[in-house]
Amino acid sequence: MKPFSSGTRLRDIIRAIRACKTAAEERAAVRKECASSLLSFLDLNHTNQYIVGLALCALGNTCSAEMARDLAPEVERLLQFRDPNIQKKATLCLIRIVKKVPNLAENLVNPVVSLLKEKHHGVLLIAIQLCTDLCNLNEEALEIFRKKCTEVLVKVLKDVVNNPYAPEYDVSGGNKN
Repeated sequence: MKPFSSGTRLRDIIRAIRACKTAAEERAAVRKECASSLLSFLDLNHTNQYIVGLALCALGNTCSAEMARDLAPEVERLLQFRDPNIQKKATLCLIRIVKKVPNLAENLVNPVVSLLKEKHHGVLLIAIQLCTDLCNLNEEALEIFRKKCTEVLVKVLKDVVNNPYAPEYDVSGGNKN
């Protein structure tokens, strides 16, 4: 069974679904077509960061558990973009996806570890929130984060405390000396 493209005609989709031998194959075929059409609608691969951000917000807010399961690898791929806006939106989307499908948490531990090394404060804050959610869902994630991230996070905190005033870390004047 081949995955469908969004340009496939309806008649071909119906034939492919009818050709499935089991109900599980039918559900898988329909799920793949739904994910494919949602991807083309949401346009997670667009060149404009704002369109990708809007697509990620829509996905995080409206997807079902099945769609979340199918589209999680695509959102995880967006974590590796250099644009902090896309990284933040993808991380926020993953927070919502993990709440809908908790068993995806184990796949996200390593990508989140790499996010904790980012310099952008917004990406770092949201990555820490995702770490917190993953630790609440999975004890193994907590141990992995303790081993891999403690030194990194302590270094980040030291840098924030020891560096001179930076306006991006200011919260209503709370960081002023």
